[in-house]
Amino acid sequence: MLNDLLYLNWLTHGDVSPLPFPQSISANATHVLHFRSLVQLIEYLSVSINYTLVRFSDGVQRIPLNTHEKEIDYATIIVVNTNEDIWKEEISIDTAVKLLKYRFSHLNIIILPVDPEDKIREMRENFPTRLQRMKLWTGFSNAELLDTMDGYVDSKAIKEEDLKLFTDLLSRIQYDKLLFHVNADREKLWEALNKWDFDAFQFNLDELLVISFLIFERFIKPENSNNLKSFLFFVRDNYHIGNPFHNFRHAVDVLQATNMFLNSLIKNSNYKISKLDSFSLLLASLGHDIGHPGITNAFLISNKSPLAVKFNNISILENFHRFQFQRILIPFLNQSMENNLLSIEMEIDVPYLLDIVNYSILATDMAKHDEFVGEIERLITEFDNFKLLACFLIKCADISNVCRTLNTSCKWGLSLGEEFKQIALLEKYLKNEIKPSDEIVEFDFKKPIKNIDAKEGIVLVPKLAGNQMFFINRFATDFFTKISDSLPPLYILSSTLRTNTTYWEQSLKN
Repeated sequence: MLNDLLYLNWLTHGDVSPLPFPQSISANATHVLHFRSLVQLIEYLSVSINYTLVRFSDGVQRIPLNTHEKEIDYATIIVVNTNEDIWKEEISIDTAVKLLKYRFSHLNIIILPVDPEDKIREMRENFPTRLQRMKLWTGFSNAELLDTMDGYVDSKAIKEEDLKLFTDLLSRIQYDKLLFHVNADREKLWEALNKWDFDAFQFNLDELLVISFLIFERFIKPENSNNLKSFLFFVRDNYHIGNPFHNFRHAVDVLQATNMFLNSLIKNSNYKISKLDSFSLLLASLGHDIGHPGITNAFLISNKSPLAVKFNNISILENFHRFQFQRILIPFLNQSMENNLLSIEMEIDVPYLLDIVNYSILATDMAKHDEFVGEIERLITEFDNFKLLACFLIKCADISNVCRTLNTSCKWGLSLGEEFKQIALLEKYLKNEIKPSDEIVEFDFKKPIKNIDAKEGIVLVPKLAGNQMFFINRFATDFFTKISDSLPPLYILSSTLRTNTTYWEQSLKN
């Protein structure tokens, strides 16, 4: 197993201070770097998802080849020099350690020294495979090793003044230079995000981040652009890159759909939608599945997970998402408001904004779907009830994958199928029926999903058409038909769904 070993503040006058190499890791399997400052380290960590570690004959190198969006399966070990005479940062060593864990928990981070050898050995034994990492995230094992899902909810609040300093520190990073995988220009991305045939699979993670920036850009002053990018980097890093479906690509897909819905309703309906309303719902769309572990509420309940117990088996993941998103969102809002960096046309009412965010995220719980279907007709008359509208718009966006153009819809169907396969494997792993090494690491399709169309999809996965029709019949047809009747500007949802339904039904007949 490879390791990324990072030394912070051990360089003095160009020399490396004497430092023992951890015995529990192999030197020839470890990439080593030294950093003179916290900012340099943060900049390095901020682009880790775009890199992978590769072992060569002369050692391990970090190279920008993570084009397959591979989940980080190695340890990121940070060794901090605790000599206070050398430490020159604005925040204390203890605070820096706490905040690094808060910001970069997705990197399997270990910060030393705290029982270093035992800590490294235990960590390395518990996350080499995705099944082991999923078991850790969900709190089914070794909860003290990483910030588990219930740990996020229970974690003691970081002091507000420390969080403010850290947020300011993060904003000093020049994020534009970290977006080095953007192959499409701004005009092409802008054109793509304003069309219903938007295909999120055609864009890499950096391009998806730029698309989200373009959507939010109108709500900020130009001088706040770097702060916004810092926030978006933070959000992106909190989506598990290894999830086939519930990942940052899905978040941006939902964000783009919500943005289109809002623009259509503002132009073509009687709804009174303020700029703050739009901003609030778009934020909720971006963060609605943040930290998703790639499993379902039903799985958490049946396995009596700590998080299910905490939320009394009610909207477990949705409650977790809103808690985790607020940990990231509130510091960004505070920073933007304190420095007067939000649009002057928008009066910010933070309690109202957070209320919209919370209600909207909770509305994505599919256990409440039938309840919402029964409330759709209220949309015809309640033009001043944005909270109600927000819940329906985010629901439309969240399950709109079956309403996307056929080939794009197929890709989402394939991705969801892969995620369900991983859930089945995790179930077996928790029952000790398989070893973690038995997991399916890669997709079975021999090619990226982005290159698969509907015709090929039903050949690769014979059950695909049936799976799509089950979801369409159970959740989509009645819902989107009633939505289009109540909100005519969103008619494209039901019309595209009918086209897709015809294709899947014909495929089943053949």
